[in-house]
Amino acid sequence: MAGKTQPYAENGVIIDKLPAYAGDEVTITYDGLLAKSGADKVYAYIGYGEEWQEKGFVPMNLELDTFKATFKALMPGTMYIAFKDSAENWDNNSGANYSFEIGKKKRAAVKTSEKKTEEKKAPENKAAQKKPVAKAAAVKKTEDTITEAVPKKKAVRKKKEEA
Repeated sequence: MAGKTQPYAENGVIIDKLPAYAGDEVTITYDGLLAKSGADKVYAYIGYGEEWQEKGFVPMNLELDTFKATFKALMPGTMYIAFKDSAENWDNNSGANYSFEIGKKKRAAVKTSEKKTEEKKAPENKAAQKKPVAKAAAVKKTEDTITEAVPKKKAVRKKKEEA
């Protein structure tokens, strides 16, 4: 539980990752009113923003009198959560719902580091491209030397044969 204090701990609602960012997997733990009232099943009802976008139920698993669910935070902004049991009883924090701020992933830092990595690779790639050209030139010089040497040897042989 890094960073911030749990705003709803007294209500039995704990999120494992604060601050949380869009795309992060988070685990919510619930041992609030419904759990204390003997609920056999609890579902987290999750939505984003005041319009409850991307809303849906997430079934929670019962582990030692505590319900847990792990899910991906889908959007930046405010994530709202309410809880419902199998008897259609709700715990919505007295109508205020449980809300957690979800931040945007910091992608600019990733792009900057990727750019630096590409810049580091670029000179190596250019150098690697020049090496085969240099080798090709060396091979050509060697072939020219061999070609020049061969006629001279033939000329020497011809002179020996004439004599």
